Amino acid sequence: MSNGSLEKMLHDNEGSGNHNLNLAQRVDIALDVAHALDYLHNDAEQVVVHCDIKP
Repeated sequence: MSNGSLEKMLHDNEGSGNHNLNLAQRVDIALDVAHALDYLHNDAEQVVVHCDIKP
């Protein structure tokens, strides 16, 4: 990510009331990750082991 890690973008300002990403952006990211995992599990030609995906 060009502006740092996704974890930092999601959690850097927790509790402060300031959010780097609004709800719509967070939902878009969650959907993108879900689509990527669906592809890896169901459509990829080569098996991909992703190990531990954390919320």
